[in-house]
Amino acid sequence: RGPGLTSVFATEPTVAQVMTTNVFSLSPDATLLEAANLLAAHRIAGAPVVEGLSVVGILSETDIMRAMAEAHDEDASGSVLSAIRDLAAVDPEKAAAARTVADVMTRKVVTTHPEAGAWEAAALLERHRVNRLPVTGALGRLEGIVTRSDLLRLMAPTDAHLGPQVRRALVGIDAEESDRVKSSVKEGVVLLTGRTRDWHFKTAAVEMVRQIPGVRRVDDEVAYLSPRIRLKIDSHDTGSDPAPP
Repeated sequence: RGPGLTSVFATEPTVAQVMTTNVFSLSPDATLLEAANLLAAHRIAGAPVVEGLSVVGILSETDIMRAMAEAHDEDASGSVLSAIRDLAAVDPEKAAAARTVADVMTRKVVTTHPEAGAWEAAALLERHRVNRLPVTGALGRLEGIVTRSDLLRLMAPTDAHLGPQVRRALVGIDAEESDRVKSSVKEGVVLLTGRTRDWHFKTAAVEMVRQIPGVRRVDDEVAYLSPRIRLKIDSHDTGSDPAPP
């Protein structure tokens, strides 16, 4: 784990902070054509194979192309989807011979867990020479997936990528109070403005946002409306004198 990586962040980000939770998965019984359609439709190069709640394999474009090449008894070329369709049209029996995901998926799956460090996941990817790691929780249940691209974004996150993460962090602390606070990101610097009635929210927001991978600094300009200040504001709005302290 090189110092150049870890020094970018105050604390090492976890897999949970960088993984994709909206995961497209496959059933072992799905046909290769169905699998290829899913990969093509969502522009992904692979997907975990799930049976029940557990990950039982992983399927990539490489797995499908290898199966098609073996069925053709020649080198495969072109897209995964076109190769499968061509084979099915020319020789349906050969296509049926390797028709399911279970027939060609990789069964020895390298996984990680949400609490693992991001650099630990990067080391697993490199050690096993894979491009993606299913993220599993209790009893092997699929919770997400982390890819090389996810980890690369840690090194150069864009403001557009950080903005939604900041909003999710604020909403996660207190959805109601988050509506009173505005956030903006410029070159990794987060500016928080607005007003809050909750001091805990104000302090927690700064700390949570500061821990988001890629955030360089948090400028806190959120005004705290203490009970005394709120009383004065309310009294001003109603035209009555404020109550004595």
